[in-house]
Amino acid sequence: MSASRSAETVSDVPQASAATPNALVRAWDRANKVDPRYLIAFLITLVLVVAQLRYHMLGSYDRLVISLGVCMLTEALLSWFDRGKVVNLLSAYISGISLTLLLKPQGGALWPFVLGGFIAIASKYVLRYRENHLWNPTNFAVAALLLLAADRVSVLSHQFGNDITTNLVIWIFGLIIAARVGVLHITLAYVASFLLLNGARALMLGQPVLPEIAPITGPMYQLFIFFMITDPRTVVKGRRRQIVVAVLIGMMETLIRFASDKGWPLPTAFNVAPAFLALATVGPVAKWLDLHRLGRHAVVRASVLLVLAFAGPAQLSAQNGPALPRSTPEQQGISSSAILAFVQAADSVDAMNSFMLVRHGHVVAEGWWAPYDAKTPHIFYSLSKSFTSTAVGLAVAEGKLSLDDQVLKFFPEDAPANPAANLRAMRVRDLLRMSAGHQTEAALWAWSTAAPTPTERLTKLFLAHPVPFKPGTHFMYNSPATYMLSAIVQKVTGTTVLDYLRPRLFDPLGFENPTWLASPQGVTTGAFALMGRTEEIARFGQLYLQQGVWNGRQLIPAAWIVEATAMQTSNGSAPTSDWDQGYGYQFWRSRHGYRGDGAFGQYMLILPEQDAVVAITSGVRNMQSVMDLVWNKLLPAMSSSALPDDAATQRALRAKLAALRVAMPSGRPTTALAARISRRWYELPANDRGIRAIALDLTAPSPALLVHTAAGESRTPIGVGSWVRSRRGFTNGIEQLLSVAPDPEVAASGAWRADSVFTLKLVAPQTPFYSTLTFLFTGERLILDSDHNVSFGPTKLPQLEGRAAARR
Repeated sequence: MSASRSAETVSDVPQASAATPNALVRAWDRANKVDPRYLIAFLITLVLVVAQLRYHMLGSYDRLVISLGVCMLTEALLSWFDRGKVVNLLSAYISGISLTLLLKPQGGALWPFVLGGFIAIASKYVLRYRENHLWNPTNFAVAALLLLAADRVSVLSHQFGNDITTNLVIWIFGLIIAARVGVLHITLAYVASFLLLNGARALMLGQPVLPEIAPITGPMYQLFIFFMITDPRTVVKGRRRQIVVAVLIGMMETLIRFASDKGWPLPTAFNVAPAFLALATVGPVAKWLDLHRLGRHAVVRASVLLVLAFAGPAQLSAQNGPALPRSTPEQQGISSSAILAFVQAADSVDAMNSFMLVRHGHVVAEGWWAPYDAKTPHIFYSLSKSFTSTAVGLAVAEGKLSLDDQVLKFFPEDAPANPAANLRAMRVRDLLRMSAGHQTEAALWAWSTAAPTPTERLTKLFLAHPVPFKPGTHFMYNSPATYMLSAIVQKVTGTTVLDYLRPRLFDPLGFENPTWLASPQGVTTGAFALMGRTEEIARFGQLYLQQGVWNGRQLIPAAWIVEATAMQTSNGSAPTSDWDQGYGYQFWRSRHGYRGDGAFGQYMLILPEQDAVVAITSGVRNMQSVMDLVWNKLLPAMSSSALPDDAATQRALRAKLAALRVAMPSGRPTTALAARISRRWYELPANDRGIRAIALDLTAPSPALLVHTAAGESRTPIGVGSWVRSRRGFTNGIEQLLSVAPDPEVAASGAWRADSVFTLKLVAPQTPFYSTLTFLFTGERLILDSDHNVSFGPTKLPQLEGRAAARR
């Protein structure tokens, strides 16, 4: 709830009695003369300033401007329309700052701040009775956004932790102001219930108490305690009832956390923000009862408002997509300790992006290495091939083509004048099993945007490529062959593979807006460039594990799945290599089960014998090593029956998964040189990344990398000891790599490795790529070294040497 103290309620604030003449009491008397609304506004401004100066929590100042602007403009317009005058805007100011700090949208989107600001203020004028709000405005907006768009909006989770100075400043001012406003008893009642109930919960689960009560030190809870549960316009009347309601909110929050501990299915919003959802459910009911006591005719109106406000969003949240159910590992027959050992080993791999383990149809473990997250789509690379194979299977089932159709049949206009016998013999089946008869791949596309893309029709280029072997006799991994499959499906269906699969596969599985690169001729690439999320990989794998059945519907013919995942061609004999176990129809056979996979470690491991699916995204050079971890750490731990519960290890596993992050540059946050080189531009010679000049802004409240190119100047925020994401920024050539978007999202982190050496890491979270830049400052010179973690070409980039220019 917004903590604003409106003009209508200021009069009921208890005033201090006459004081004895000492400094403390005189100060208290002066505070008594200040309008409480300004004290509350001061407190939330203090939280904002501390959070930004200490932790750079805003992300970007445009969030603050938009959130404040929308809240204050909405308040002004609605109050003028409703009351014929513009009311004091301090309440809107507090809501705007609260939303700025609390909301953490996916990909740095700004629309949640616009919508949240409007919802927060509008709720004050719509959801009210006798000039009383039913919901705290900020709480209502945050809860509604989480229920409606839990996959796109999250909330602040950063903790001030053991920073005693920061905590003392916030808590001392907060408690003094709460006492002055007359709501200290509510604050203390909630804090006491939180500490007692979560301490008891920790003991019940066999966990250390301190980690369970530590969140109370975070800014999210300080906003909640000082500005939501104490909102004078939405609390019930009477000190005793206010204390009871605060305790009930604490009890509801603990129940939500306990349900999450046990793996009980809950809407995502409840797991993300249990305190907010506890208040959003208990608060309005308590207020409704309070209003009912004032007048029975309010019962119907309050009940209708309750149903309309939360039943709809809750239903929409449940329909957000067919999310796989969650469970504890032991309930599905695998030990948490084995998964923890796997995650600990995987955490040392450079660089894992995400991991999800599904057993018996339930997600038992999931984690993302920050700045990667569950909501950002990721490039699948050649894992896309398995989706193209599925499109072929569906087209075959619909009678639109046969696996024995000749490839030339579909493209007579692109056929050579005198096709060779091997080309004439090439069939759809040969494309599927990577046995088209080629010795090399046809050059259909550039592997980097720095190289030219062919202007000829890609199907014509493919058919003009030599076919020295009889199709079906020679295995060669062949991405252009998959492109031809995509082109064939488009020929026979009249639509791209992407659009063909939407109603047949993507929509039933709940894929959220899948994207797939197309050729200049408008044909889905088929072989690579599909983008989706980790759970969407897991759902697709689970669909194959279930022989094509999803929620009682046969989406893919079971016969096709059996044929597509069986060994259709031999490709080697090494017993320890997962690339020598045979190949199906765009599926690899593995030492255990089968899989789809993509460059640099995009995995969908399907294990029928263990009834399990493992989905992984990563940017690794040795893809075999990641599969070896799965075979060695996870497979031996899978039991045919449920295991005894292990609450302690489950908590340790959840803590480890929640703390995963891509390794940041190590070193110091600053050096004596930082101020001298900050905003000092260094001009560089011509280079393949188009950098004309570069600078570091390390003295601003939000440090940043400044780059000047032909397109203009860009500013990429840098985290020091953290990852800071932005919607676009400098990526050091990552944007030139195959199928990467022209302006990918970027996350940056930096540190001083030595007195004159600054290391910066740039991660593109929609890709497996990161780039490391090393700045060596020597007098007026800059030596810039950089490399990519993985690449289709060289990972080491040419060294650049710059000369200092004038400051700008």
